[in-house]
Amino acid sequence: MKVVTFGGHFYHFDELKKLIKYDYVFVDVKHLYGVDEHTFDGMNVIKVETNEKDSKNICIAKTVIRILNEVNDDVLILDSDVYVPVDLVPRTSDTVVTICIPAVDWGKRTYILYCHSTNMYIPRKYRMTIITALEAYMKTPLVPVDTFLNIHIPIPIKRVVIG
Repeated sequence: MKVVTFGGHFYHFDELKKLIKYDYVFVDVKHLYGVDEHTFDGMNVIKVETNEKDSKNICIAKTVIRILNEVNDDVLILDSDVYVPVDLVPRTSDTVVTICIPAVDWGKRTYILYCHSTNMYIPRKYRMTIITALEAYMKTPLVPVDTFLNIHIPIPIKRVVIG
């Protein structure tokens, strides 16, 4: 299994990289914030170029496709601002695992446990199914990409709370 992070917002990355050993860091160079010249020292960085006019959801979809095309292995994808104890993530070849994370529900101004995130363990055998689904999603992105990945792809998904 490869542990991968991605993003453009790396404001908390200096703390996270001390806790998580990432195999790859996918960086959206068109939407890059919270970094300095040493942020990625000693890390295996893969640059992703999205279009500056792309929505956040399209940028995420393009980046996840790039990750799944580049990493020919089971992959744990973690947002660049999320801590997950990697050793506690269930690994199975039968299902995708979505990691529930604390998040802010801005409409209700409260914290929730969000179980439709892009923090996912994806077995290798589901790579092409997810890539195909995301390519279709980008033609008509009617819902947020994380919701789409967790509800609209034809793969069994297990949701877990770590800790």
